[in-house]
Amino acid sequence: MLKLRETGNNLSSISHPDRESMLKKLQEVESEYDLLLKLTQSLQKKLMDRYHLYQFEQEFQEMTTWLASRQRMADSQDYGQDLEDVEVLQKKFENLEKELSTLGQTQMSAFHDEVKALKRQSHSFLPEIMDQANAINQQWHKLQQAVSNRAENLRAAQQVHRFDYDVSELKAWIQEKDGALGNDNYGHDLNQVQTLLRQHESLERELGAINGEVDCIGGEARMLGLVYPHVRDNLQERL
Repeated sequence: MLKLRETGNNLSSISHPDRESMLKKLQEVESEYDLLLKLTQSLQKKLMDRYHLYQFEQEFQEMTTWLASRQRMADSQDYGQDLEDVEVLQKKFENLEKELSTLGQTQMSAFHDEVKALKRQSHSFLPEIMDQANAINQQWHKLQQAVSNRAENLRAAQQVHRFDYDVSELKAWIQEKDGALGNDNYGHDLNQVQTLLRQHESLERELGAINGEVDCIGGEARMLGLVYPHVRDNLQERL
């Protein structure tokens, strides 16, 4: 093409019978070349845009899969059968929270940076990219809400299981003292009676302590019932 233009410049400076015709043909060739160049550049941009779109869609799928797996963990309805169970679940949940606040935030930031870069490039498939970006944002917000709900429910479960443990301990204590009260041994001499009286006085003091524990447990049940109304009936059944 450079050689043709050089020839055209030479023709414009000389007199030749076919000079005008040759210059016209040269202009036509140059116009066709410019058009071909533009088409080539347009095709290259479309190919690069398609390439970047496929890369973005792969990242989108990986992000969607990762978020979905964490969503299943956050949506779990397992709150354990006892205090030990729920403490194990809380530890696992703390690991999930830590992962989301570190790796999760890092992945979301990188994803948003990629979207911003594609917007600056006036990407040919920007509407599709923005739809996928919005889907990821919605998935992330849904996960954050599920994590918040899971945290609250685990706290409630831990307190209820702690309440169950305290009630079981108190009932075992009461049954132990009830067995002592049902003893028909009243002593066979003065020393035995005095010993039994001292034991009885000690038992009365323990019963006073038990009464305080019963009041404390009842207050705890009322407090839990106010904070977590959905477990109020279950708490009363345990008393």
